[in-house]
Amino acid sequence: MRIAVLYNMDASQLPSDITAHDRDYELDHPQNVQAYVSALEGTGHTVIAMEGGLDMIPRLLEFKPDLCFNTCEGYRGDSRESQVPAMLEWLGIPTAPPP
Repeated sequence: MRIAVLYNMDASQLPSDITAHDRDYELDHPQNVQAYVSALEGTGHTVIAMEGGLDMIPRLLEFKPDLCFNTCEGYRGDSRESQVPAMLEWLGIPTAPPP
């Protein structure tokens, strides 16, 4: 399978109203992302790690994943946590639940 691991590590992409304490909970740790990628590659899958952002849709369409492993969130509004799953559903890309 072709699997995209979606994550957020770039603090500059977070909404400005996120407190410093909450930033730690909003961002993924590089070691965790690498662990997800390694575990999936270890079972024979083709895996790409992809930072969330406005350019994610064209990158997903180019990679054509069979599945997304998503820990990524959107960037604004009250529905931030649903934005990426909704976008993936709209594109017809299945998702695996985060750990």
